[in-house]
Amino acid sequence: MSGIVKGNLGRGSGAVHTPSAFSVSKSSAQGIDHDTITLITWDTAYLNVGSDFDLSNEKYVCPSDGMYFFSFGISVTANENSKFTLGGAYFYRNNSHDITGANLQILSSPYFDARSNPIRMYNASKAVIVNCTAADYFTLKAWYNDEDGSGDQGGLVNHYYTHFQGYKILTE
Repeated sequence: MSGIVKGNLGRGSGAVHTPSAFSVSKSSAQGIDHDTITLITWDTAYLNVGSDFDLSNEKYVCPSDGMYFFSFGISVTANENSKFTLGGAYFYRNNSHDITGANLQILSSPYFDARSNPIRMYNASKAVIVNCTAADYFTLKAWYNDEDGSGDQGGLVNHYYTHFQGYKILTE
């Protein structure tokens, strides 16, 4: 397995590994508008080792170069009698949807297409490993389109099933 991932865990090599890890969620639902990519807000930090997740700006900031593991799950519910036809979660790095630099958004952002059978709720989750540099920052956004396209009913990011976690796994 040697050579697959370069880096070290900071053991035995003299390297210093500064731990960084977070786990955040929501304590209440968040409204989102039809056909609008919306930043998900967070208000509860269950874990924030290194204080690298900034609840006031809704983002995690990498404290140093290295490999990081991120995972998230979101649940969005249509209001009233509306139904979703399209939607998804977007994982952003430095306010860019292309977190890998290879134009492979599908690797980091789950998406659904229910135009043939509109739905009332969608859940999306993903886990990714990203090679980061110090000061890279990550946010999570959501969007949807409703059945009639009016956006009259809106959607809610459900706080019971929405979470975002990450931690540094390797030091460069």
